[in-house]
Amino acid sequence: PPPLYLPLVVGPVARGMRVGVNVTTGDVTRFPDTGAGWYVDYRVRAQPPRFPGMEYVQMVRLHQNLTCPIGTNPDRTACPYLEPHSYQHWPDASTIQAAARANPGSLWLIGNEMDRRDWWGSHQDEMLPELYAVAYHEMRSLIRAADPTARIAIGGVVQPTPLRLLYLDRVWDAYIRTYGTEMPVNVWNIHAFLLQEQRGAWGADIPAGIDAEEGLYVGENWRHVDLPSFAWQIRSFRRWMQLRGQQHKPLIITEFGVLLPNPVFGQDDADPQPVLDFLTATFDYLRTAKDCDLGLPADDCRLVQRWNWFSLDHASDFNRHHYLVEPESRTLTVTGETYRQYIGTYRQELE
Repeated sequence: PPPLYLPLVVGPVARGMRVGVNVTTGDVTRFPDTGAGWYVDYRVRAQPPRFPGMEYVQMVRLHQNLTCPIGTNPDRTACPYLEPHSYQHWPDASTIQAAARANPGSLWLIGNEMDRRDWWGSHQDEMLPELYAVAYHEMRSLIRAADPTARIAIGGVVQPTPLRLLYLDRVWDAYIRTYGTEMPVNVWNIHAFLLQEQRGAWGADIPAGIDAEEGLYVGENWRHVDLPSFAWQIRSFRRWMQLRGQQHKPLIITEFGVLLPNPVFGQDDADPQPVLDFLTATFDYLRTAKDCDLGLPADDCRLVQRWNWFSLDHASDFNRHHYLVEPESRTLTVTGETYRQYIGTYRQELE
């Protein structure tokens, strides 16, 4: 008799609600289920695609208006901010409110890397800190008018270094001056890369509106995958929160990972192990790091409540091993397998 082919039966995927992923090419369900508990795809969606039990986090995109088209020139002498200062947001107000009504209680991120100057041809949400305070207030009001239960978070700065904390100082102070009260933030949010800060150079550049030529990590490529530097940044931001009476708020990381190619920090380009080691070491730290002087009391003093790996599917000139799935074949990479196995191993701690 001809062979009988039975359907492949795949057991349920363990889902870690603390662990998320960034999606850059559309529908997350086009790819294998990695076990991520939540995801960000830099959009606003009324009907977000997702696997069972997975949370979708909404994101409103912003940009300060320029005298030239956005993304065409990062030189703010040749292409300055439009006067008086103003901004754009995507999508439009009606789309944002429709999504808020359709998804009550969702977490909303207002902007993405507002501190980051645009690269040529890119679209980061570049904005002076004082204008971001206004944009945050207006977008929060717009969302909460449609859904009073919505949870609102700031956009993530590239990395919580002293220059980026100075940017956030100015946002915080401008909000108080303008509205007479502290920023009403439900969830604090950062990115946690380790990139050099040098004006006009590759890396994180200098935050918009900050008068400096250099910050941290200049010429120190090895720090890109250095766990002590990563942990120092997290504690630095938690201290920043504590000093502003925000210790009782959750902290999430909506982007971090390995962007630079292996040779930049002295490793073989074909070897995925440096990326796997960084993923495992940072996940171990985020899962276990506690400090009752800084952490969230309601979460057993943990420093970080949730985090996102960048990325699921962003294949570009970044590190060839950083993404979890092969975008064309849609199969898990060795990094994706490591990510999914980690969630399975520590499922109870990651719920």
